[in-house]
Amino acid sequence: MRYLFGFLCACALGVVPLVGCSETAGDGGSGGTAGSGGVGGDGGSGGTAGSGGVGGTNGEPVLLTVFMTSFEPPMLPEAVEGMRICELATANCAVTDEVGLATLEVSAGQEIALSMEKEGFASYIYTYVVPADGGTMLLGNATDARFEEMFGLVMSPYPMEGTGGVWVSGSPEGAVLTLLNGTGKPFYAEDDVKWTWSLDLTAATANGGGGFVEVPAGEYQVEVTGTSENCFPVRGWPGDSENTVRMPVREGYFSSARNSCN
Repeated sequence: MRYLFGFLCACALGVVPLVGCSETAGDGGSGGTAGSGGVGGDGGSGGTAGSGGVGGTNGEPVLLTVFMTSFEPPMLPEAVEGMRICELATANCAVTDEVGLATLEVSAGQEIALSMEKEGFASYIYTYVVPADGGTMLLGNATDARFEEMFGLVMSPYPMEGTGGVWVSGSPEGAVLTLLNGTGKPFYAEDDVKWTWSLDLTAATANGGGGFVEVPAGEYQVEVTGTSENCFPVRGWPGDSENTVRMPVREGYFSSARNSCN
């Protein structure tokens, strides 16, 4: 029953099972589209404007609902119970229930970062701009087993050693990701059912995801160029210029954002 609930919710929010929950998959803005999980956490998926909370003006308290699933393609996503979700570096936390749902009180219009932690899963940071009604975020976390495999493919240690990682999904095929104000080892997701990480690719495939490992702690912006234009974050913070998304990176965490590009 838990599996069916997670699968139906993912489909209802427009997340293709192999794409959406994740590393992502997924997937900011004031009510974004569901995001792909990417290979490491896209990953996870990004939120649609949601049912939680009451409408408010900037700074007023609203309820943000998070629906958490697993991400280990080609397996279908399944609701995750017991994921601890906190506003980054605060005591404002909630734990997902048996159907993968958790609710936090946050402030309308606020840029927030949410940390995700559970034994057996990679630790994530998802960034979001809270809409007036709070909204609902559909997210997915990769398992430790997946990350051990993917980090090995890009010749980087997992668990991460003194650094964090970045994942950005939602880019068109041929798009190039650039970490503007930092250093890291770039990779892209192969166009396969596992979203396999590759150091050999120089641009996004049809899966539309890529990122950076071995990124020092800090706040960074990722620019999307190449075949992309008019990109904006649907899960993430707006950058200082067009076609950029901004996010914090912390040691041991995988920071995930999702763009929408015309």
